[in-house]
Amino acid sequence: MAEDDQLDEVQLAKLEALRAALIVGEESGPSIEFDFDAFLAEMRDKHSI
Repeated sequence: MAEDDQLDEVQLAKLEALRAALIVGEESGPSIEFDFDAFLAEMRDKHSI
C-alpha cells in the first residue's frame, strides 16, 4: 500500500509539473509561424554544411 501511495505522489508531481509548463506556455504570448526551410538554410549557412 505504501508503494501505491508513493507512486501516486510521483504521478501527482508529474501532473503538477505538466500543468505548470502548460500555464507558462499559455502566458508566453501568441505563437509565431515557423519556417522550417528558412531554419535549415540558416543552419546550413551558420555551420557551413
